[in-house]
Amino acid sequence: MRTRSISASIAILMLAAGSLSQISSPAVAAPQCRSAPILSATPSNSWTPTSGVSVRTWNFAQGISHNGPEATRVSVATANLESFDLKPMHSGFPTVSSPFTMVSRYNAYAAINTDFFDLSWPAFAWGPVVTDRVPEYMPLVYTNGGWQASWLKVVGTVEAIPDKAEGYVTSGSLKTSWNEIALGGLNLKSLPTNTAIVYDKDFVGNTPKGDATLVVQNAVVIESFPAGVSIPVPSGAKVIQAVGLGATEIRSVGVQPTAEVKIDGPISKGFVTKGTLKTAKGNISVVGVNLSSLKNGATIFNKNWKARSTPKGALTWVIANEKIVKVFKSGSTVKPTSETTVVQFIKPSKAAKAVMLGAAINLSHSVPSTARGYRTSGDIRAAAGDIPVEAINLTLANPKNALIFDSNWKTETPKGAITLKIQDNSIIEVDLDGNTSRPAPGQYVVQIPARLTDLASNFSAETSAVIELDLPSTRINALTSTLIRSDSKLVVGNDTIPIGAINHNRIASDQASLYNANWLSSNQDRLTQAGRSSVVIRDGKVAAIYPTGANLFVNDTDTIIQFPRLFRAQVITWAVGTPATIELSVESKNKKDLINAFGRGRPNLNDGEVVTACDPNDDGVRPRTSIGWDAAGNVWLITGSPTGSNLENDGYRNGGATVIQMAQWLQQLGATEAVSFDGGGSTWMMRNSPDGPRRVDMSDPGNSNNPWIRSVPVSLGIVDRTD
Repeated sequence: MRTRSISASIAILMLAAGSLSQISSPAVAAPQCRSAPILSATPSNSWTPTSGVSVRTWNFAQGISHNGPEATRVSVATANLESFDLKPMHSGFPTVSSPFTMVSRYNAYAAINTDFFDLSWPAFAWGPVVTDRVPEYMPLVYTNGGWQASWLKVVGTVEAIPDKAEGYVTSGSLKTSWNEIALGGLNLKSLPTNTAIVYDKDFVGNTPKGDATLVVQNAVVIESFPAGVSIPVPSGAKVIQAVGLGATEIRSVGVQPTAEVKIDGPISKGFVTKGTLKTAKGNISVVGVNLSSLKNGATIFNKNWKARSTPKGALTWVIANEKIVKVFKSGSTVKPTSETTVVQFIKPSKAAKAVMLGAAINLSHSVPSTARGYRTSGDIRAAAGDIPVEAINLTLANPKNALIFDSNWKTETPKGAITLKIQDNSIIEVDLDGNTSRPAPGQYVVQIPARLTDLASNFSAETSAVIELDLPSTRINALTSTLIRSDSKLVVGNDTIPIGAINHNRIASDQASLYNANWLSSNQDRLTQAGRSSVVIRDGKVAAIYPTGANLFVNDTDTIIQFPRLFRAQVITWAVGTPATIELSVESKNKKDLINAFGRGRPNLNDGEVVTACDPNDDGVRPRTSIGWDAAGNVWLITGSPTGSNLENDGYRNGGATVIQMAQWLQQLGATEAVSFDGGGSTWMMRNSPDGPRRVDMSDPGNSNNPWIRSVPVSLGIVDRTD
């Protein structure tokens, strides 16, 4: 097994990252916490490598962003993860690659360096790399005198629900007491055709104006605008804006539930009246119309009599065209028709008995009005149900159906088991205990008997409105800052062994180390460090076993597993040809499923607030690289660097920005979260162009011989999404 001293290992890794004279820039310790100058609306330069990706630079003259002699350039590449991916770009581990090579190989529209080192002594372990959910590089951490798998700092892309403030299309419903209306989205900036959209507290400003508008609070409709209105979302409420067919449905929902009073006139139920049958023999009093209970005098039955035949009197006439066409001297049951009227007498007078067949008859009588009150039929039609009506403006003992009273009733109404008030076809009051009430002009008071309380108890003076929205079917990609560790394993027969390191040239004390096609080694000879035992996996089977370990070369088809002493007893029991399964995955501290992940430094922004410290480390002026993002999937790659390429001052790259300024610039751009990447001499930004990759963060872009172009282990590129 090959060994090197720690100091030699450090030197080799430093040389791999660039010349020693360029490995870092001394921070100019100036704990003044100078604020970042404002990025103007018009950048110094602007490029669009492809639609949806912008690259911009802002130049600040000497003395503007810091007191040093150097001018400062702020370079920003912007994209949205709904259309683009952030891919870690590398050429194998642990080697470095030119940014020009990486941009061309991955066809990146823009790229920055990310190679943030874990500087915990004595290891220079790079941050982990995960691509398409597969860990490609997982270093170990030197802890308590040994190499162990541990939590590592990363930024990663995840599938996320779109930001509510930005809005999204989804499905859902508005459920009221009587109907269900489809909803099509949340907080959209414009209204789709024939759709109802919900707006909540996360929407900023006035909502778009729909053809109809509702305001819902505490599951109740509190305002309705049938013609639509553009308004801000009231505190604690939601606004529904609808257009087209969606508006037609929304208009059916009012602040109060609708209730339509439909009653028949008095004719259909019969009524007591005063009238006269004029005959040649004298006048005969009419006492009722269509009443089943006959009284002294004449009772008239006309076409509105719904029974099969009339009651039988002691004398019966049938009248047509104002003449008696039939006479039943001892009475008869007769069905009136549209052309005939039946007259029944229970105690006919001498004048009535003297009237003969064919005699001329003139009939007249009064019809009750609501002022007098009368029995009737009809119902109260509402979403909660239909309640049958028995009478209007009458007091009845033990009514079976509802009694209606309007403003012609001049005193307190009787008290029902439940009392409703209806005005303008809306229920304005419900008293589930009933009350006596005097109707106001334009109002109905409805008294409901006890037998109908189960139905009437569903009535309300408020329109219930429950809004239910599904999560959006289309998710966006967004960034998250978290910690990850390897959750990989090797399964051989009944043995399962955890894999803690992937393509890192160290052997853990308690987990296996894996090497695959991404391994090149520092000398690019693809030679692995030997473990206490070693296994070659090929085509899903154990291809070779080295019980005491061996330095092995990796090829593009084999996977090498190196084991610590802990697993030797298991390994020596395996046989060549035994099926072997390798599962490569990571566990994230925040439990999110990472698509791509790459190493990071400390947070700069959290929830929109700057979280870096005002100290010589963060407030030192030097080249800086960071990334910012928001919940809507927008990402900003940013560098702050000197514009020149002066190699004076022992080759250090002077100038740039402070960590605090980087956070403030990202804050100005709209980022709510941000972290640092490696800076100093490693800082660069590239963009793609028809002429190939071009440098952005210095004044001589495209000069691949620039002394401050440093090859790095891992860079980060904005590329097309492939899913």
